Amino acid sequence: MRVELTIDGGFAWIPGLAKPIVLDGARLAGSDLAELRRLCQAALAARNLHPAAQLAALPDARRYQLTIDIDGERHDVTAADPVSQPAVAELIDFVRARGMR
Repeated sequence: MRVELTIDGGFAWIPGLAKPIVLDGARLAGSDLAELRRLCQAALAARNLHPAAQLAALPDARRYQLTIDIDGERHDVTAADPVSQPAVAELIDFVRARGMR
């Protein structure tokens, strides 16, 4: 399992400094890997329930692109500030805290 988070937009956004944050499940301990799986499944379910809420952004808001690779199958989840889906916001926070640039 692998998750890549790309953040763009926002006030004073500098494209050259915006590198994706990558979280590779193979580098996580058992409990963190289980939590990553749970968060990914919840974010994918939220995306399917509320597809129109994904990009309802405010001007100068940040936009988030999560690319989730589960056993070779790729899924995309998009959101914008304010992130209205708690499951997606939790996954973004988890990847930002544990991922690598």
